[in-house]
Amino acid sequence: MCINFSQALSSLKKARSAGRASQELRYFMQPEGVAGSRVPYGANTTVGNFAVSSDASIYYETYGKGEPLVVLHGGAVGSAYELGTLIDRLRETFTVIVVSTRGHGRSEIGTEPLSIE
Repeated sequence: MCINFSQALSSLKKARSAGRASQELRYFMQPEGVAGSRVPYGANTTVGNFAVSSDASIYYETYGKGEPLVVLHGGAVGSAYELGTLIDRLRETFTVIVVSTRGHGRSEIGTEPLSIE
């Protein structure tokens, strides 16, 4: 079965109005009732910045103090928000730089072919 975005949004609104859906943002595959971070990692514009890489602006956020540590999300559906509880702990000891990779979050995908070089 295939549904479009408007159908999915309509179903979510109905579930929320019936009290069956959580009002909190959840990350991909987060079990119901498991708390995530209270910080909107990946969308926290008060600490977010952009770096230009070739033809795309890459979004990143910086938290904490100490030795720098770069955190990258993984996967085709990954986001910095999914790493929230990890970032919460790391920022106590490190300067954590959280990067939204190309085409994810607030980062642009760019127009040039992607390469590992």
